[in-house]
Amino acid sequence: MPTWLFRSHATRGLSSRASPSSIAGGIGLFLTVALLLATSAHAQLQQPFVYTTGGAIATRNDATGVLAPTSASQLAVLGVPAVLDAKGRFLFAAGNNSIHMYQVDSVTGSYTEVPGSPFASANTNSPILIATEPTGAYLAVVNSIGLNPGESSIESFQINVAAGALVPVAGSFLELVSAPIGAAANPAKGTFYVYLGPNPSSSNPFYLQDGDLLTFTIDPLTGLLGDQTGSAGSTNRGRSFGADPLGRFVAVGQGEFVGALQVTSATGVQGLLSLGSTVFPDEVFVGPGQRFIYVTVISGPQSVVHIYIVDTTTWSLIEAPSSPLPGFTSVATFVADPTGQFVYHSTAPNQVHVYSVDLSTGYFNEVNGSPFAAPGFGLPIAFSVAPGSSQPVVGPVATLTPANLVFGSSTVGITAPTQTLTLSSTGNQALSVNAISITGLNAGDFSEIDNCNAPTVLKPTNSCLVTVNFTPTASGSRLAQFTLTDNAPGSPQSVALAGTGLGAPPPAPAITFTPGTLNFSALSLGSTSLPLSVTLTNSGNAPLNISSISLGGSNPADFSAPSSNCTAAPIAPGASCIATESFTPLAAGFRQAALVFADNAAGSPQSITLIGTEVSSASGPALKFLPTTVNFPALSQGSASPVQTVTVTNSGNAPATITAIILGGSNPADFSGPRVPVSVCRYYPTLRAL
Repeated sequence: MPTWLFRSHATRGLSSRASPSSIAGGIGLFLTVALLLATSAHAQLQQPFVYTTGGAIATRNDATGVLAPTSASQLAVLGVPAVLDAKGRFLFAAGNNSIHMYQVDSVTGSYTEVPGSPFASANTNSPILIATEPTGAYLAVVNSIGLNPGESSIESFQINVAAGALVPVAGSFLELVSAPIGAAANPAKGTFYVYLGPNPSSSNPFYLQDGDLLTFTIDPLTGLLGDQTGSAGSTNRGRSFGADPLGRFVAVGQGEFVGALQVTSATGVQGLLSLGSTVFPDEVFVGPGQRFIYVTVISGPQSVVHIYIVDTTTWSLIEAPSSPLPGFTSVATFVADPTGQFVYHSTAPNQVHVYSVDLSTGYFNEVNGSPFAAPGFGLPIAFSVAPGSSQPVVGPVATLTPANLVFGSSTVGITAPTQTLTLSSTGNQALSVNAISITGLNAGDFSEIDNCNAPTVLKPTNSCLVTVNFTPTASGSRLAQFTLTDNAPGSPQSVALAGTGLGAPPPAPAITFTPGTLNFSALSLGSTSLPLSVTLTNSGNAPLNISSISLGGSNPADFSAPSSNCTAAPIAPGASCIATESFTPLAAGFRQAALVFADNAAGSPQSITLIGTEVSSASGPALKFLPTTVNFPALSQGSASPVQTVTVTNSGNAPATITAIILGGSNPADFSGPRVPVSVCRYYPTLRAL
């Protein structure tokens, strides 16, 4: 097995799986995703410009989503992907096995192709991603076609500002073992992702059902592509790819027999959600705001877009209660805005639709005035925003973390565990916090307590804490938003709140025993204890009916028949009754039984344990007399009574020897003499009146 998924020019590679047509389909999907996601950023352009495929430039209103064409439109049609360098000086766009380089005007945003453009190396072939790094010195290109059949490649170029040219970096070329399904860049970190799919030309079984995510870093000093991460092939079968619009995480669809959705953060932390047998993610689109992931599942003629929520703290995934996405059957050609809660879609030349994303449901709602039309308008492919940020870094900036709060399920009327938000002032000017509120569909189910004390002012680098509670008032999905009104761009800012209410259970009785065990004092054989009592309380919220009380367990005969007032009438919630027991040991040692209650509470019958111990004074024989007193009837003097019997039993643990039986007391002459004893014997006394 090879140890790397990439190789240099001198190394030949292997791979195999999927037909050429399926590879072509995978690349087509990738190209769509790439133009959505391979967006870069810069800090020098003076407005939030949007560059579209048709050569038009628009300014974007981060609060309303409105796109307005600039006076610079219409310019040269841009190939995809396209990207701005980190300094805002150049715009790069894919050409026919080449890269076009345009000089950008920082005031108007317009671009002009530099002399000598387009540029290429001998290896540039159908580029599908152009990735930049923060210093603006280098860029990397991912080529969908490599030197060998079914493979792809990557290579870096130096951005020669003085000459206005792209120069291949010697030693940077890497051949990848299969074709990519998708790719995306994180310009703030100078890293980029390549998600490899199957290679039908490979003989290596690890590439037949391949689905591997590779991460590369552009060295800002040398331009070499180091710190590659990934594995040496897999059998995950890659199917689809999507990325956060600023490259903070990526999402991939995979699976040969069982479909799965996997997210990978910029630090390498992963989360995985199984979608089920034969449920395969055919398209993946990551919406703005690091919250919603949209997955298209195609089954025959049906195509459904499911909505998933990613927790960017734990990187766990759940399907949103609001899923699926209404009104859409595909997300393959959507673009996410890196600075606002908007997505873009173009269905005809010279126009673009703009939708706001509902932070509670993830639904797409077309903004006022959409679709926006102008010559050259098309799908947005590059945005002028500061690398890695969601708002301008100049002026006041409000940062809310995390991006969403998901409370899970809680019974109606019961408060779920609290969660917290942090509001930070991350700009270079003070943040005026004007108001904090809970808004949205089920705002009454959520509440907040904070130490921000709005209206207030947070100086740069300062923060405050918000605690949010969820107490559902009804069953089902409950959605709302935490809303912050301030003086930062994009106000009001919002954090989506979600939870699920569970219906309250029907009223039911319940039993609590006090104490839970009756432990009797140790007794000698045949003696009886003082009674002990157990209190039974109805701890439920419906009447409790005790149908019977009985004895069970190992030695029920050693304990008395229960005495109780528990069966007389139903026991109301909170009310109690008492059952009484006593202990008469019938044999030596530990004695145990159970007092059993049959009732209408869950878990019936319930029981408590009865415990007692018989302790004899010594071992050996022991005599037991029944009866212990013989009472004769009244007689006239000289007459004789009928015979009465006394049974003598050896209840000890050794043979008893009876040596004599005699009469004693005040009037022994009035009674006849006893008979001869045996091991169990009877004595027949008679009374004769003298």
